[in-house]
Amino acid sequence: MPRALRRCAGSGNAEDLLTLSRLIAIALLLASAPMAAHAYFDPGSGAVLLQLLIAACIGAAYKFRHWLSSVVRAIRNLFRR
Repeated sequence: MPRALRRCAGSGNAEDLLTLSRLIAIALLLASAPMAAHAYFDPGSGAVLLQLLIAACIGAAYKFRHWLSSVVRAIRNLFRR
């Protein structure tokens, strides 16, 4: 554990908490800095992504339909008795 974190955890000193908040702010700024990707999407990649999206939608619709029919069947069996 870094020294600043140990000091903040133990003492609760306002100066140590300010140091910790500065460290967190610097870490967040560095993590959010843009970097060069050196990548591109060619038309084939776009077609694959579109196919994946369509397949996911159809699969979700099928799963929802299957879940809904099992719920309806359970309710019918509940009131049938």
